[in-house]
Amino acid sequence: MGFAVLLLFIYFVFPPATAAEKGFGEKLVEGGRVSVSRAPVYDNRYVRMKYPLGDPGWQWGACVDMVIRAFRFASDNSSDLQKLVFEDIKKSPASYGISTPDSNIDHRRTRNLVVFFRRHAEVLPVGSKEDAPRLYQPGDIIVWDIMGNGKPNHIGIVSDKVNADGVPFAIHHFRAWRGFTGRPSEDDCLFLWLVLHHFRWKD
Repeated sequence: MGFAVLLLFIYFVFPPATAAEKGFGEKLVEGGRVSVSRAPVYDNRYVRMKYPLGDPGWQWGACVDMVIRAFRFASDNSSDLQKLVFEDIKKSPASYGISTPDSNIDHRRTRNLVVFFRRHAEVLPVGSKEDAPRLYQPGDIIVWDIMGNGKPNHIGIVSDKVNADGVPFAIHHFRAWRGFTGRPSEDDCLFLWLVLHHFRWKD
C-alpha cells in the first residue's frame, strides 16, 4: 500500500491520545448543555439519594450537580463522581479532612471535587485571558473563587464556544444573581471570577 494510505490506516487503527481526549471533552460539553436545556432551579440543599448514580432530582441542582450529570452523560454512567469520590474518600479520608464519608453529599461539595481532581485528573495552569485560547480545551473543569475568600466555591465546564478574543465560554449553574437566572447557562464568564483550579479528566 502507498505511504499515504499506510498513514491513514495507522491513524484510524491507532488514533492519537489527543483525539480520544477531545472526544470526551466534547461529550462533557454536550452533557453540560443537557442541564442548560432541562433548566433545573438552583438549590444546593442536602438530599438523601441512592448510591451509586444518585441524583437530587432534575427539578433542581447546583453547580456541582451540573458537572456530575455531565460526567455521567459523557461516559454512559461509567464515570460516576458520586461513586468515584465516595470510594476515594474511604481510601484516603485525611486527604479530604473527612472522618465519616457521606455518599449523599460529599461529591456535591466543590472543595471535595477539587481534592479528587487534584488526585486523579491532569492539573493544568490557570493562566490569564491572553493565555486562555491555548490553555483551555472544551470539557476542561474550572473552579472559581466567587466569594473573594480564596476558597473553591463554584465549578463549571469549559465550552467549545469562544468570544471574539478566543476566550472560551463556560457552562455552569449559578444562583439567581446580577443577571444570572438561577438555572444552568453557557456564558462568557471564564474570567468573571478568580479561577483557582483548572483540570482535565482522562476517561
